[in-house]
Amino acid sequence: MEEYKYEPLDLESPAIRLLRLHHGVASDISCELFQAELHQRQDSVSYEALSYTWGSSDLSKSIRVNGHMMKITQNLHEALLHLRKEDEDRILWIDAVCINQANLKERGHQVAQMGDIYKEADRVIFRLGMGSHATDIFMESLRLLQQASTKHACRTWSRYDGRWEHLWDSSRSCLKLLYPDFQDLEKRGLEELLGRPWFRRVWILQEAAFAQAGIISCGTKSMSARLFTLAPLLLDITPDAHCQSVIDIMPSQWRNASWLSANRSLYTLLGAFGCSEATESRDLIYALRGISSDVRDTAILVPDYKRPESDIVHELFRYIY
Repeated sequence: MEEYKYEPLDLESPAIRLLRLHHGVASDISCELFQAELHQRQDSVSYEALSYTWGSSDLSKSIRVNGHMMKITQNLHEALLHLRKEDEDRILWIDAVCINQANLKERGHQVAQMGDIYKEADRVIFRLGMGSHATDIFMESLRLLQQASTKHACRTWSRYDGRWEHLWDSSRSCLKLLYPDFQDLEKRGLEELLGRPWFRRVWILQEAAFAQAGIISCGTKSMSARLFTLAPLLLDITPDAHCQSVIDIMPSQWRNASWLSANRSLYTLLGAFGCSEATESRDLIYALRGISSDVRDTAILVPDYKRPESDIVHELFRYIY
């Protein structure tokens, strides 16, 4: 099968590519890439955006795209298998597939639009990788809380409202009967998730900050990102500062009270998140630029992957100092 070749994007417009993940259950994954535009209120296409970790850069797996072969990473292949529906197609935006990574000009154009891509998605799928016994128990526990919460006016409750704990205890009573060590497993499951590489990536700050709605996906389980933000409080776990910063800006009614609503100069963001993980040094700058309150909508440090990194660092220092 011939390798897939990208059709050029119109880089003078807010053009993007979207991936139609065909439904099915077979091990072979079939997709279709097509072009769309952002900011189209009348003719917009509904899609979900994927937030995940690339993992190893080894392109060890392949999928079929528009009848041609495309090589992808193991992490993405696993995600697509679990996200694929049996009976209907799913439209996704995934950076590794929807951006021609070999075209540096296109890459800069798409990275500059990243915030809008995540903002205009119907929801963002925060993919935390494969599940374990402990993470499955934790995810099921929160799914039961989510189910129980639909019977109450929970959206008016504060994050610290004691009613959450009462609802939490009653909703998962069946799991306590099934697993003698349930509470230990539940706690270990959350700790495992908070230790995943996803929480260290710098790009997730943009992906979480701009998401209008979100789900946490791990293995075969998924649940509301809004309720995930309650989990550390309910399980009496204190995440490290970086993890908590990510949790605070996940889509929920409490996000407006987070650090995201404060002044977010690029200088401040670099101080807070300068140790986040990025494939290239410039990505750290571009990702934080995208959520800054002083640089995002200016001509300063516009994403450009053709520029030497040393030039970008010099521009950054000129701006800050």
